[in-house]
Amino acid sequence: MAYIDDFSITHDKDPLVIDPEEIKPKPAELVYYPALEKIKLPEIRERFRILAYFNKQINVILPLLSLDLSSKSRPAVTGLAGVFLRVRSYIFGRMKNEKFNGVLSNTQAENRPEILINRGKASILKEKGRVDSQVVFSVFGQLCNLIGKRAHKQMRD
Repeated sequence: MAYIDDFSITHDKDPLVIDPEEIKPKPAELVYYPALEKIKLPEIRERFRILAYFNKQINVILPLLSLDLSSKSRPAVTGLAGVFLRVRSYIFGRMKNEKFNGVLSNTQAENRPEILINRGKASILKEKGRVDSQVVFSVFGQLCNLIGKRAHKQMRD
């Protein structure tokens, strides 16, 4: 997988459209990929064909899967999503990054949120030598409370 990911980056090509005949690793290149070092070129190409076919199928299925790993979705992790999570190392990095970057760009916020911390409140507590057991007065406590009150979309920029 690492060789194909590197190949697609250096040649600026989507791994799903690379022709297996384009894959011509030199022995000096294969030193960086020990799993491929002792494999002959036709077998490397055949492995690529299999991985490309697999990734084309994943590309169709991926938008339909919920990858939510919270406790309420544990049954889903044992189903199809669980299978997906077990085979994720066989998915082309570029494909994973495109999906991830798509989610980030779709959830981007318009402007940066402002969070005001009352340092005076935090320093008074510290000067008294007291511990903020309620996580309200310390800088960390104030930050957690203020972030927790905001909508998650406000924190994306």
